[in-house]
Amino acid sequence: MENNNMISIQVNEKNLIKNIGQTFSGSSTVISELMQNARRAKATEVRFYTEAESEDLVVIDNGEGVKDFSKLLHVADSGWDEATKKEDKPFGMGFLSCLFAAEIVIVESNGQRTIIDTQKAINQEAVLVESTGNTTPGTKITLKNFKSPEGIEKLLGKHLSILAAGFPIGVYWNELEIKRQFAVNVLENLHEVDGVLVSLGADFFSNLHFKSYSAHTIFAYLQGLPIYCSNDFGKKIPSTNDVVLHLLSDEFIPRMPDRDKLFDEALHEKTFKKIINGVVRNELLKLKASVSPEEMMKYWYLAKTYKCNDIFNDIPMLPAQVLSIPFATPIQLQDFHGNERNLEECSRNITRAEIESGEVKLVGYENFDCDEHTGAPWVLGNALGWLNVSEALHSGHWANKYISLFNHHHDPDSDASELKVIIEPAGAIIAIEEMKSGWVHNVSKIVVCDHYIVKTTDGLYSAEISDSATSGYVNDELCLVVPKGDVYPGYIIEQIADFQGEHDFYESDRDEEESHLNTLVTALRGGKPEDTLRQVVLDGCISKYPTLHGKTFVISISETGEISLIAQELGN
Repeated sequence: MENNNMISIQVNEKNLIKNIGQTFSGSSTVISELMQNARRAKATEVRFYTEAESEDLVVIDNGEGVKDFSKLLHVADSGWDEATKKEDKPFGMGFLSCLFAAEIVIVESNGQRTIIDTQKAINQEAVLVESTGNTTPGTKITLKNFKSPEGIEKLLGKHLSILAAGFPIGVYWNELEIKRQFAVNVLENLHEVDGVLVSLGADFFSNLHFKSYSAHTIFAYLQGLPIYCSNDFGKKIPSTNDVVLHLLSDEFIPRMPDRDKLFDEALHEKTFKKIINGVVRNELLKLKASVSPEEMMKYWYLAKTYKCNDIFNDIPMLPAQVLSIPFATPIQLQDFHGNERNLEECSRNITRAEIESGEVKLVGYENFDCDEHTGAPWVLGNALGWLNVSEALHSGHWANKYISLFNHHHDPDSDASELKVIIEPAGAIIAIEEMKSGWVHNVSKIVVCDHYIVKTTDGLYSAEISDSATSGYVNDELCLVVPKGDVYPGYIIEQIADFQGEHDFYESDRDEEESHLNTLVTALRGGKPEDTLRQVVLDGCISKYPTLHGKTFVISISETGEISLIAQELGN
C-alpha cells in the first residue's frame, strides 16, 4: 500500500516578521523608502525635519495621502493602485522598514492618525487608527527615537544628497532644498534607447587628448533612486563628465528589499555599455558633420573607448595621438603603463596627402622584446623621421595600407607591408668580440666599428649611424653593434637583457653589466691612453668616493695592468 504525502509552503508569520528587520541593509533604507512612497503618492516634494537635540525624524509630503491605513502593516501587499503596481512593482515591504528604525512611528494622513509602538506591531498586536479631522493634504510620518549608529544628523548629511541627486520631486532637509541636478526633469539632451534615458554630461567631450583616456563613470537611477555605479572608488554622485542613466523599462528589476542594486547586474552592465556606445556614436557623427577634420581628431580616443572609431575611417587625416616618434633606440624595461620609453607623441595631425605623397612614412613597431626583435628598426625609423602608428586603427581605415610593419608575426590578412632590417658595419671595424654575460643569451658578438649602415633587406631604405649603439643582424648573426661616436654604450645592455626575475628587477646586476660593457668597449676601441683611462675612471663610479674629490694623482700602469701610485701632486 502506497503512503503518499503532500507538502506545501508554510509560513511562520511571527518569525518572518521578526526577521524582516535583518533583511534591510541599514537605517538609510528608511530614507529612500519614504522618498519613494511620497513620489508614488504623486507628491511634488518630500521634506525631512530634524532637531539637534532630538533623535526624532519627521517626514512630510504633499501627496494624495494614505488611503487605507490597514495596508501600512501588510507584508507583501503595498496598497498602491493598479497603475502604480504595474509601473513600479512595489514589494509591499517599504513601510515596514520604519518599524525597525524607531521605537514609535506616528502616521497622520487624510484626517486619520495611528501611533505605532513598533515592538508591539512586530509582535502582531493590533494598532488603533483614530480620526483627527485634519484635512491638510499629504502625509506626515514621525519616527521617534530613530535608530542610527551614526546619528540621525550624520545619516541625513551622508545619504540625502546621494538619494536626491536623481530624484524627480523636490527633497528638503530643514527647509534647505537638496540639489537634484541629475533628475530626469532637470537633465538636458536626453536620449531614449530601449527603455533607458541616457544623458552625457556637459563636460563629457572635454579633456579627450590624454592617451590614457578611459571610459566615464556610469550612474544609473531606477524610479529616481541610485541603483548602479560602474566604479569602485567610493564616488556616489555623478559629475558633469559622467554618464547618467534613468531606467524606464520593466526589464530592470531591483533586488529585494532595499532596491539599491539591480537583480542580475552583470547582464545589465553589458546592456548599458551597448546603449551608451550607440549614443556616443550618434553624437560623434553629428560632430563629424559640423566640425573640421582637424577638430574631429580630438575625439579619437573617445571613439575608440566607445567602440566607434570606424567613423574616422574616411576622414583624410590621422590624429597626433596615435602617432609617435622614436627618439632613441629602445630598452626592454617599459614604463609604468607598459609603453615603450623611447617614443614621444607626434606634435601634429598628419594629412592623407602627406602620407600618399611619401612625404610622411608610417611604420608599426611591436613592443620591444630582445628575444624576437632588435633595436635596428627603431634606429632606422629615428634616422629617417618615420612615424610609428602606436594605436591600432580600425580594420577599414584608409591608412592601414600605408603602414610598413617591423614585425615577426605579420598578419597575412593585413594590407600593411613588412620590413626587415639588417646592419652592415662600415668604415674601420675595430674589433669583434664574443659577447659574454650571465643575462644575455641571444646576442653572440659585440662589433665595434667606425660607423654602421642600417637598412631594409629590400634595399629601399638605409641610414648611416655613427653615434648610437644597437642590436641587429650582421650576416644573419644577432650582434651588438657599437659605433665610435657612442660615448657611453653601456646603457644598451638593457636592450639585450631585461634583468628581471619572477618578481624583482636586479638593478645591481644591471649596473655591473653596464659598467663591464663600457669597460669592454673602451678596451676594444683602444685610442688615446688618456681617453681610455678617463673612461675606466668613469666606469669605476669615482663620484661615490668623496675622499678622492679635489685631488690630483700621478699613477703608473705596468705591462701586466698593475697600478702603482707615484705621487699625489695637488689638493693635499
